[in-house]
Amino acid sequence: MEGVPSQTDIHYIPFLRDEIVLVTSAKNDSPESITKEQLKTLKFVVREEGSGTYNIIQRQLSAAGMSINELNQQIVIGSTEGIKQYLKHSNCHALVSVFSIQDELACGLLKIIDIDDLEISRTLYAIHKQGTIDPYAELLLRFCESRNRKSKHKI
Repeated sequence: MEGVPSQTDIHYIPFLRDEIVLVTSAKNDSPESITKEQLKTLKFVVREEGSGTYNIIQRQLSAAGMSINELNQQIVIGSTEGIKQYLKHSNCHALVSVFSIQDELACGLLKIIDIDDLEISRTLYAIHKQGTIDPYAELLLRFCESRNRKSKHKI
């Protein structure tokens, strides 16, 4: 789960630090890094308002002195998978979770463009009802935590 822990009957366990990165098709002639000002000149495909990813991007752009409305939004798509498919065949860019594009990066279909002086990240939480955790859920959490320790994106 993403977002700010808010329900008192739920136990939130910080699980994973996720980075939201700027991506485009590997076919596009794009520099390896850009400035925040150059970000405003790119064509964008974005998630729908109200999605967790949209809210994180909106908040962190605002903290960096930008409005999400300053992005040149070409199309709104309701899923990360849809955005990735669109990017493969367009000259647009998107801000997506680095974890969601691992296969596309490995296959050379998408590429990351660094944004100077801007990092967009979020904490993902494992959650369960307050009290004793189900033994199977605990086993799953331990497995995932051991995998997380091997990742460079751990918290």
